Amino acid sequence: AVWRELERQLGGRPASEFVAELNAMRGQVAELTRQLREMPSAAERERVREQVGQLEAEREANQSLRADLAGLKTRLAAREIEAVALETLRAQTEAHKTRGELLAGEVDRLRAEYGELTKKDEAKHPLVTLVELDAKHAQKRSPTRPLAGDLTLAHLAEDLQHKLVGAVPKRELHYSLRDVRSFLGGMAMSRLMLLQGISGTGKTSLPVAVANALGGDHAVIEVQAGWRDRQDLLGFYNAFHRHFYASEFLQCLYRAGTPEFAERVSIVVLDEINLSRVEQFFADFLSLFEKPEGDQHIALMDRAVPSPPVLLKDGRRLPLPKNVWFVGTANHDETTTAFADKTYDRAHVMELPRHTRIERRAQPPRFDAPVPIHDLTRLFGRAAETKKEASQRAHAWFKSCEEVFDREFRLSWGNRLERDIERYVPVICEAGGTVGEAVDHLLATKVLRRVRDRYDVRTEGLERVKKHLESRWVETGATLSEDARPSRSLALIERELRAKQGGGGA
Repeated sequence: AVWRELERQLGGRPASEFVAELNAMRGQVAELTRQLREMPSAAERERVREQVGQLEAEREANQSLRADLAGLKTRLAAREIEAVALETLRAQTEAHKTRGELLAGEVDRLRAEYGELTKKDEAKHPLVTLVELDAKHAQKRSPTRPLAGDLTLAHLAEDLQHKLVGAVPKRELHYSLRDVRSFLGGMAMSRLMLLQGISGTGKTSLPVAVANALGGDHAVIEVQAGWRDRQDLLGFYNAFHRHFYASEFLQCLYRAGTPEFAERVSIVVLDEINLSRVEQFFADFLSLFEKPEGDQHIALMDRAVPSPPVLLKDGRRLPLPKNVWFVGTANHDETTTAFADKTYDRAHVMELPRHTRIERRAQPPRFDAPVPIHDLTRLFGRAAETKKEASQRAHAWFKSCEEVFDREFRLSWGNRLERDIERYVPVICEAGGTVGEAVDHLLATKVLRRVRDRYDVRTEGLERVKKHLESRWVETGATLSEDARPSRSLALIERELRAKQGGGGA
């Protein structure tokens, strides 16, 4: 019964398996017993634990030292960079110091040079350019020869027309006798002339050729669009250098009064004069033209200068020479400005047409250049006396038309036109022209030019004035019988009529 109970508890497993398992367990027990004997004692384990704690503390201290070391290395690198920067700055400082010493030496040299230049400027005359012109032209006298006593303005105009052909080197210039007469009449009438017309009609060449043909002086001044006042034209005083910078315009103006040129014609050409506003940069001269001849002075300085140039009055004012004419050439386009009435009223205006060639004649001219200015003005004065009746006829004609111009265009004229008639008409007639030619020119340039491009002028009024001119020209046959019709005035009216009719004007 005991055995059976044992087999039941073993679950039917054989005893040999249990014996083997028991033996294996005994081996494990022996191994564990051996390992137990080899294990450290409690004291040793405690000592190990203490050593491990110390090791951990040292590890933490080592990590802290490593962090401190990294920080020190970073600071050291920064200090090294700062040291390099300081060394660079030290080198730069030394370089700047050396450069400063060099610059100080240069400053001393420039200061000494400036002192020398200042002394030279102080010693130099502020109007040195004009003083030099005195020295250059004072010792020479104009080699003018008096005109023959029997020379008339008609002879002068005819000879001048042919001399103009070759008066400008490398160019042939051909102008009608009517335009030559008109230019001479303009010289008698005004110191300012305006030459208008399309490009290629010889606006700039005409005054240059006249000056050359008469043996005179000239200068071509190119007007700039930025000119605003008299300094652009005359020059200016530099207070720093104590020097007046005289423009080419002023030099020509001054040269005209020196002994070498005082008896010759001098023409100053203001090329493309309406690129800027004439009433601004030329204002002083527009005012001078209205003053008596003895009061025509242009102030160059605010106060008198010591040892002034010979021609200056009161050491600062330059008289306008009697032998100078100003000629402005003008185109009319989007780049130019319009002339004010005050400019037109003071000027002799010419509209140059296209020219046809003239045949050169074989006979020599009746005058020798240079022509004395007093002989030229004497011819103008003689014409005013001998052709006084022509002026009266022109006055009468304008008087007869005054009412119709006032009614149709609200236009009138005063003493200035009467003065122009007295100066212009006699010269035109004495030069071989007619009263009708002179009146036609004055009518077109002094009166009818005011109706150009006026929106309030209607075609009916233009037609009525046109008919009046044509009929009045014929009705006063004894007055203006030399010309069949006022061609230039009628051409201007017809141009306005075409413009208004083409633009739908009523």
